[in-house]
Amino acid sequence: MKLKWEEVIGAHLQTACGQPLSRHAIVPRRVYMLALYACTPEGLLPDGSHHHHHKDDLPTRRNFRVWTFRFYGDEIDRVAQLHHALNRCADPRRDVLEDILHQALLNPNEAISGSLRKFRVLIDPNEGSGWSLRKYEQLVAPMFRAANIDTTLDITTDGERIHKVAEQLPLDQFECVAIAGGDSYLHEFIQGLMSRSDWKRAIRQPLGVLPIDTGSANGLAASVAHHNHEILDLVNAAFVLIKGRPQDLDITSVSNGTETRYSVLKLEWGLSDAEQDAFSVGILRDLRRSMSLRKHIARTPTYSGRIWYLRQDADDHQPTRYFQEHTEDDGKCTKELAQDLFSVDLGSGRWVELHGPFRSAWVTNASHATPSAFVAPGAQFDDGYTYITVVDSTQPRSEVWRMLFSLETGRHLKRSAVQQIGTRALKLQPERASDRLCVDGHPMSGPFFVVQVHRGLARIVALPRQRQTNAIIDR
Repeated sequence: MKLKWEEVIGAHLQTACGQPLSRHAIVPRRVYMLALYACTPEGLLPDGSHHHHHKDDLPTRRNFRVWTFRFYGDEIDRVAQLHHALNRCADPRRDVLEDILHQALLNPNEAISGSLRKFRVLIDPNEGSGWSLRKYEQLVAPMFRAANIDTTLDITTDGERIHKVAEQLPLDQFECVAIAGGDSYLHEFIQGLMSRSDWKRAIRQPLGVLPIDTGSANGLAASVAHHNHEILDLVNAAFVLIKGRPQDLDITSVSNGTETRYSVLKLEWGLSDAEQDAFSVGILRDLRRSMSLRKHIARTPTYSGRIWYLRQDADDHQPTRYFQEHTEDDGKCTKELAQDLFSVDLGSGRWVELHGPFRSAWVTNASHATPSAFVAPGAQFDDGYTYITVVDSTQPRSEVWRMLFSLETGRHLKRSAVQQIGTRALKLQPERASDRLCVDGHPMSGPFFVVQVHRGLARIVALPRQRQTNAIIDR
């Protein structure tokens, strides 16, 4: 079997019955094992190629696998060198090619991969039909152990508790805070980070997503999977956290004049219909339930109001990253995140106005609003834009229906009824003062909403855009 270094996650010395091995307990002629752990693409053949029906353009599905190699106790010195070399190569913090060139891998004193990586894992026990903790322990925890990752586990459903964890999180202690609770859960954690006096440092804490349930509440997880060309699956997501590195993530601030929320995913214009669940407004959550979706479209009136957005060509350069314009204070910072793009009057030539009513109106940062809603195929984590997608009221309701059922593949953008605009800032003014905006699933009242993208403000763990190396090991 040929493995790429990018697939190897760790190696361990074990007793013959698979228990952790201490070098101090080695007996010369006794048999021990070296265990090698990897996440290999499904369909991999022994020579490292794929089955003939595998298509390179399909997302990768991975299997967590282990190989064991027997050795005698008197071979421990050489095996220990190999053990440390494997762990060093598997560590995404290391430069494998540089290590190989300098032959650092073969020196046990130099090849140790350093201190264990530390992850904080937040789990919503109600996620995944109440099976979230069991799924984590069965699928994710063994992978983290194999990758030499030390974890601190928090289990809570309380939004205030999640907020508190973020407020009290010690900085520079965890290489990743992994969220296993859906978009709403992550949203509350972000609000906690941004409420801190040292928010400029706190928001740079690398975050990760673990989709315990791959349903409609995991849009960011679907966007990460799409970015990495991996399927939306718990094993694949854990692999991304193990082998990934922090990458910049845009944050969108949403203000109604009295309250500000910070979004990583989507905004939906919600009606004031009292019979709708406050956390389920918006048709994006119902894309896989065609009958309820048909009823929803039939009874939902149009969205009346206006949207102003900042023209993309108003600037002669790409959006500047937040921390290129603002310093990342080491100390405390009481200044709030400014929405400085609104210093220019909306009546100026830099702003374009869209007049309602609209059949539908969404604003998305990421490529996927939900796993089945590929709303903004061109969106990147850190491009500095959010994407307005509207269908105006001149279109029949049947067009909304057709558009929604082409969302999963992103083909809705080919429909003439659909208009999508990338922008750095926008203002939404509903005609009905009682209308609300759903920010990552959380309702927010009007009477208006001012929205600005802050490029690369946060960080999320994802696979490098260019993998470490194509070096192959042959077992």
